[in-house]
Amino acid sequence: MVNYDEKLLSRVFDSVTDSLAIYDREFRVLRINQALTQLFGLPTQEIIGNYCYKVFYDRTQICDECHVKEVFRTSEKQMLEKYVTIADGSKRIFEVHSFPIKDFKGKTIQAVEHFRDISKRKKFENQLEASKKFNEKVVNSITDNLTIIDPDTYRIIQANEPFYSRIGIKPVDVIGNKCHVVMSGRLTPCDEVGGQCAVQKTIHSKQPFISDKIYPNSSGKPQVLQVATYPIFDNQGEISSIIRLERDVTEKRKMADDLAFRTKELQGTQHQLERLFKISRQVNAKNTISEIVDYAHEVTQKIFPDAVPLIFLLDARGQNLLSLEGCNPTVLEPILRVQQEIEKLELVSNFIQYLQNTREPRVVGSTYNTDIPDFLRIILRDCPSWFGFPISAPQQSIGYFVLSSQDAHEFSYGEINFFLTLFNQIAGHIRHLVTYETEINDLTDRFGRRFRRYGFNCR
Repeated sequence: MVNYDEKLLSRVFDSVTDSLAIYDREFRVLRINQALTQLFGLPTQEIIGNYCYKVFYDRTQICDECHVKEVFRTSEKQMLEKYVTIADGSKRIFEVHSFPIKDFKGKTIQAVEHFRDISKRKKFENQLEASKKFNEKVVNSITDNLTIIDPDTYRIIQANEPFYSRIGIKPVDVIGNKCHVVMSGRLTPCDEVGGQCAVQKTIHSKQPFISDKIYPNSSGKPQVLQVATYPIFDNQGEISSIIRLERDVTEKRKMADDLAFRTKELQGTQHQLERLFKISRQVNAKNTISEIVDYAHEVTQKIFPDAVPLIFLLDARGQNLLSLEGCNPTVLEPILRVQQEIEKLELVSNFIQYLQNTREPRVVGSTYNTDIPDFLRIILRDCPSWFGFPISAPQQSIGYFVLSSQDAHEFSYGEINFFLTLFNQIAGHIRHLVTYETEINDLTDRFGRRFRRYGFNCR
């Protein structure tokens, strides 16, 4: 029966393809299997009875990190990975397990050592690790914010350094967490609370998707990000993961908005210039001051129906205000009312002196300047919104334009500039007509006096 057990044990030992050895407490080899003799290329008789460290590793004492020694010391199984020089002289890496063999009292009397060649596995693991590191290097070299998301759970599988920097969160708090929690602080996916989710768009369509979305950066400042999602398919054509890229386009979008605004502004300016050209051409076709004043009033009323335009003009000598008697009564009435008020307040001379001392058109108004002349401050004290400026020919003010409104209307820079440009264009024609009409009136007066001297009644 003993021989049968011995033969059976030998057959069992030799049938194991991994290398096996049994040692006593002195580290002598008691039993080995055929795989071990092939591993070291030694006959059985040279191994049995010898010290393991001598026969296998050509040492005179036990190995420095002998795990078999630890088995005898602790009576616990041990494992280590170690390089072993095999029969052909090459070095292979083995996963070596050691187990205690105990007697009936529980004392460890022997140890079994099991060698498993894991060189190929280690090679694959090293290749996998190298591939992983290379992948991380490639991912982190991408300057856009990148995440890889599980389409079934919305959990973030991988992210790069720019993404961590953007959200200001450590990798340990990102990987494995759901994207909507990490990026938006929401417990449910974005589209369930009314947001547009690029990841879900790609899941449903199986196509890339690009959109703009506003996210805060690590300091809380909002930024416009272009979010692009791309599907990765498995062998069955199903989406296994989704690549999500963010690109900061805040400045780009701002530039585009500014360009659109400038384009619109330029179009508006072009329209204004065309309008100004048309108006100034029509004004220059007028032959009298009253026609010009009436037409300027008409143009203003078309733009601001509820506003009241006031035009004051100096005579040719710049000493008095023109009466503008030939103007339409509707135009003339508010002008005369204001002139009478400043005459009553004895501010006419201040008004005229102000115009004589002003060489350039300086805009003042209810919201544009605090340095307002007294005559304007008084006559416009009950107007919540107004602006005014001198009507200037080169190096000379020939009058004053005021536009007032009882509504709290804030006149824009473009609106004010329109009227300022208009009167700059027609000021020369106005001065010419004022001079011309003054000369005609003076000539008429001289002839009238001469005719009356000789007894003619000049009517």
